[in-house]
Amino acid sequence: MRYQILLIVVLNSVASFAQNYQFLGSYSHDGTPNYLVEPADVVSDDTQQMIKSSLPEGFPVPDYN
Repeated sequence: MRYQILLIVVLNSVASFAQNYQFLGSYSHDGTPNYLVEPADVVSDDTQQMIKSSLPEGFPVPDYN
């Protein structure tokens, strides 16, 4: 009986705090934020190539960098 009451109290407190999320704005049907500035930032080819060479696919970053 004591554990049941404790469980109810814990679940009620978790449920009440879980509803306090605040978002920066609304989202589209696919989850994209509607409040981002258009046009999006342009990343140069040199920067993209530097990122790709620094973070190669299939290699764990902590082991190789």
